[in-house]
Amino acid sequence: MNIKNTIMILMMLIQPYCIIAQNNITKSIDPTDLLFKYPSPLIDNAGPDIPRPKPIIDTLSFKYNFCINDTLIYVVMSKDSITIDYDQPLLRIRYEKIMLTCDSITKDGNFIIKQQLIDFKSRESYLTEKNVERNTTPWLNIPVYIEIDTMGIRYRQQNKDSLLLAMCPGSAFQPFILLQLNYKDSVNTKYTGQSWMVVDSGYIYENGNPPPVYRYTLYYRLIGITDTLDFRKLLKMTFSMTSHSAHKINTPDIQMLTTSINNAGGEIFWDTLHWIPRYYTHTIEQRLTITERNENKERPGFHYIYSTFILDKFIRDGKQIVGE
Repeated sequence: MNIKNTIMILMMLIQPYCIIAQNNITKSIDPTDLLFKYPSPLIDNAGPDIPRPKPIIDTLSFKYNFCINDTLIYVVMSKDSITIDYDQPLLRIRYEKIMLTCDSITKDGNFIIKQQLIDFKSRESYLTEKNVERNTTPWLNIPVYIEIDTMGIRYRQQNKDSLLLAMCPGSAFQPFILLQLNYKDSVNTKYTGQSWMVVDSGYIYENGNPPPVYRYTLYYRLIGITDTLDFRKLLKMTFSMTSHSAHKINTPDIQMLTTSINNAGGEIFWDTLHWIPRYYTHTIEQRLTITERNENKERPGFHYIYSTFILDKFIRDGKQIVGE
């Protein structure tokens, strides 16, 4: 449509509205009346048989579904910004590989998952130290065992090296993979656009030893099937999470309590053939309070994390389904 035709259409629209305004100076005009009494000529000329788009509502299910000896390796890329007591921030870029292995399945159908960090690299900058590279962490190759059901509810957790004092590279409150999806025996079939909420508390053993404790509220929304081009159509859901968490170290050398109020959110993309998380993003803001016994005071802190989890390798029944 050229500029001249556009101006003519605008003039056609303006004229009746001006007449209404002049004849009803003291009378308020309902915009809805204007819409239906004086519709656009573009709509009138299109005729009564205009196809109207209808919302598409699908009903979809979701769950965790592991098989014995399943091996999943996630590449995790994270950015951290950490400041304690309003000091200058520590900036860090992390690269990690996390391996999940389904060791066994219980008679109740629960999965025994072994999780461990198998690779780590980081680049850190603080004050005058720029781009310092690190590739070691005491949490490397430490196996943790987690029993979950199809909804991600945790029943038992174990770190066999109970004397180890170590933390994962992203701190005690970093994002973790195995989120709880719903309550036990709840309906896990939702329609696109539907939301639901999960409230729970417990320890997160994969984040360190001693493990941090969480009290969280998860709010999910089912988005629907999404085509990611490189790996068939995936089921997408978004989430937001608020939580209170705490981590306590009590040794002869260190007595420290760290508490945090966390606000987080992200997206999960599910492989609907094998029912495992294929992609996963997580952004979290932590408002920390650190108390050390020998200092006898509280220090505030902030920790911001953005993490992306990508399934890099997936092996089932001896066949490599994802990865090269």
